[in-house]
Amino acid sequence: MAEAIAITASVIALVQLADRISDVCKLYIETIKGSPEDLRLLYVEVASLKVILEGLSFLGHDDASASDQATLVTLQGPVEECKNTLDELEKLLPHPRPLPDRSNMTLCQNILGSLTWPIQAGKVKKLLEKVQQPKATISLALLTQLKSDVGQIKDQVEVIYKDVDETTQRHVGDWIRGPMPVGTSRSVLHEEAKNRYEEGTGDWIFQTDEWKNWINGKKRAIWLHGIPGAGKTILAGRVFEKIRGICKPNQLFSYYYCYHGHNQDESGPFFRNLVADLLATNSRIPEFLWKGYRGNELLNQDELTDVLKNLLSHTERIYVGIDALDESEDRKKILNLLETLATDDLFSKIQLFTTSRLYEDIKDVMSDISQPLSMSNDLVKADIKRYVGARIRDGSEKKFRAWSEPLRKKVEDTLATGARGMFRWAACQLDVLRRLDGLEDDIEKAMMTLPRTLDETYDRIFRQSAPQEQGPSLLRHALHMVCFHDAVWHGQVPLRARLLLDSYCYSRGAKPGSVVGGLDTLKDVCGCLLSFSEGDNPTVLIAHYTVREFLESDRGSEADSGWVKIHRHESYSTILTQFFTCALDSGMPVPPEPIHYDVIPDLGLRVYCTATAVGSLPEHEELVAPEMLFRLLDPSEAHCRNMEIALGVSFVHFPTSLWIQSFRGFGCGGAVPVLTSLLLLGCHSSARTWLRTHGRELLREHISWDLSLGTSWMPKIDPHQLGNRIQGTVVELLAQVDALRIEHIDLIEEIAPNHADYSGMAISLLSWASADSRPESMLDEIWERLVELGADPDPKGARVTPLQIACRQKRGDWVRRLLKSGADPNNTGNPQGLPWDEELFISRFNSLHGYTPAEILTHCEKEDLVGKDKAEDRDAITNETAEILDLLVSYEPTPIDRPPPITLSRDTKMDCDAGRNGLMSLLSSHTQDRTWSLIAVEYGIKTGRHLSRLVLFYVLAVLARSLT
Repeated sequence: MAEAIAITASVIALVQLADRISDVCKLYIETIKGSPEDLRLLYVEVASLKVILEGLSFLGHDDASASDQATLVTLQGPVEECKNTLDELEKLLPHPRPLPDRSNMTLCQNILGSLTWPIQAGKVKKLLEKVQQPKATISLALLTQLKSDVGQIKDQVEVIYKDVDETTQRHVGDWIRGPMPVGTSRSVLHEEAKNRYEEGTGDWIFQTDEWKNWINGKKRAIWLHGIPGAGKTILAGRVFEKIRGICKPNQLFSYYYCYHGHNQDESGPFFRNLVADLLATNSRIPEFLWKGYRGNELLNQDELTDVLKNLLSHTERIYVGIDALDESEDRKKILNLLETLATDDLFSKIQLFTTSRLYEDIKDVMSDISQPLSMSNDLVKADIKRYVGARIRDGSEKKFRAWSEPLRKKVEDTLATGARGMFRWAACQLDVLRRLDGLEDDIEKAMMTLPRTLDETYDRIFRQSAPQEQGPSLLRHALHMVCFHDAVWHGQVPLRARLLLDSYCYSRGAKPGSVVGGLDTLKDVCGCLLSFSEGDNPTVLIAHYTVREFLESDRGSEADSGWVKIHRHESYSTILTQFFTCALDSGMPVPPEPIHYDVIPDLGLRVYCTATAVGSLPEHEELVAPEMLFRLLDPSEAHCRNMEIALGVSFVHFPTSLWIQSFRGFGCGGAVPVLTSLLLLGCHSSARTWLRTHGRELLREHISWDLSLGTSWMPKIDPHQLGNRIQGTVVELLAQVDALRIEHIDLIEEIAPNHADYSGMAISLLSWASADSRPESMLDEIWERLVELGADPDPKGARVTPLQIACRQKRGDWVRRLLKSGADPNNTGNPQGLPWDEELFISRFNSLHGYTPAEILTHCEKEDLVGKDKAEDRDAITNETAEILDLLVSYEPTPIDRPPPITLSRDTKMDCDAGRNGLMSLLSSHTQDRTWSLIAVEYGIKTGRHLSRLVLFYVLAVLARSLT
């Protein structure tokens, strides 16, 4: 900043110098006839340089951006060159000093005469050549900065904002975030980090130069790294609380915890949380974001980035914290994202705080874009000693209360030294020491042989696991079940302790509640390996990422810990088999009615096992015995009632529960329901097996579902409830409930080529289009594959065309796809085609026959405008209709021979107005409903979209007047 101020002062002085030189030149040129041409050239060059310098001076104003000031600093050299050159030029042009009784003309002539101009002209020319280079450099820099500024202004000007209330603001934020984990949400993980924080520890970080530079905005990013178990997450929780407390007005804070149990790439959830947090403080939402929210159109990364850029313009600074980068899958994506946030000038208002282990791929990126800050220092050792002392003296553990003060002091010192910066190591040693009985000498001897590493620590824990008869097997079952639960639910569903205990009892053939000591026994057996939330039925989590890593690795001693290691196929197959067995057990109690997934862990073991068994199939299909899978999905089985409840929740797959319920209602079983459920759940391998066993003719069998779950989630077509049944082949039914995937089409072509009606499949897709929120790229891929296999965008025998249905549902994306594939924008349907049966859901489109897509659109617009009083709502509807109409016009198969523009006379315009009013009056007197074609014509006049329509209306007006 100081450099920029100094350069600005130099530029201002330089402008004044250029002004003096140009004034002298101007005076000579104006007062002396035939002044030298070189003098005129000097005037032009210096005047143009003055203009450039004046533009440069604006970059040093108080309100200038950081980018402007940076540009100014880089031009210090060229500015100095210009000053030196202008100083020499000024010496060659002495300022005129009027003498008594002499006119300006005489004065200038005398001065010029004394200059020996030919000699001076040569020097001036050289100096002018010398100034060209720095002048060009300054000019180019100004143009570059101007282009950047204009781009930013354009972005801001082009964004239209919408004001919303707090409730809507919160709903939009939740929509941006998308489905969030329940048991391991960022707020839950943050509370856990806060609860595990020991007062007074970690404050060393706030005294470091790295922190001071970052918090004051001198550096944009800081990266805290440490070894496994160093306490990075707990320290991150402390830092996040500190930042939240020091944020000034118009400064924001956003945080996120990556978590290994999510089993996902965390870049998307992190970025969505960041955008949603910014949005929560701003009641003005960009219009394009509002449009996406209203249409439930998922935003991609580029669109989210645009939202972030716009929201950042309304805040002074935002502090962003993200913990445990190493726990994100596919770390390259999140590292690329952080690199952009930390280096791109568009995000200069973001201050980034990150933590992770010291992995090479993370180090390669973070070292270049941030200030590294290591947790390997003596201050951490002091924190560990404070933490151990607090645990021993807080009174919560009776074993520690029985220790003498000398023993406590020795444990503090020994663990603080042996930890070598690992809080996790110290916590585990405390858990091992509290289990020792006998003399204090025994405890002191144990401290002399403490394991050196976390792996050695876990080996010792498993070797010395709880002595109860059920101890080791309960510990193994608990650890395996928690890891499998995370692998299936990715944090979406919490795992409760009572559920874990009941599943252990079921696996042993015992009744629920048979574990002596219940929750206390579970906590004691699992010790430092699992963590428990507060309450009588707490959520259970893996205590630390290193526990899961150790269990899933081949590290450690086979003799000590081999019995508890997780071998994914074998271990998870065992658990999944138990879950399937429980789900199929008709003797297990069942809740009375469907419930929401948030409370599934509280509703008993059978519901949980059923939901988890089905929820695991997309990723773990190969772990299940096919006969168990086929039986579970057969709605004729006795367990079907529980299937309906467990699957009647949004997080598994709604159409599956719909299918199960429908077939129960009709008492239908057999091969087709199982095949459909397999396809719905993405079990393509099992579906192949099923088709090969029962024959590919299953794909041609026509079946129906009864949509008896209500209509709140269904596409809103008519106010009248027509049919609530869908009908067709298996794949056509999938298309009608927003479940058709490209894999299904490929499976059909592999197993039963030429066994599908792809044109019928296209109509099925469109019948559900208004409720289809899948990404456009997915729909594009599906449609292109259908066309490739022979789908006709204009089925010859169809009474109603796909394009008519797309226009009725105002799906511009589908209108575009169909037109691009050759659909006729004027096709009104085949009158010889059969209408759909009235009991079918799709029959609500029968009324579209005979009307062009444009007429259908205009009628829909008038329906949609009913009851819409706000101008913005009415404009949105009108604009949406206009966009689709433009699509239809642009794809007309035969180019319209439009006449040249004509200007109507005043009388002709009056005839049009009078004719329109007269025609509408005449129509209303003869019919209750104006025909759609005339409405379409009226729409064309109202919007003035096509002059040919205006001419047509003029003819109609004349006819109307003659009729009256």
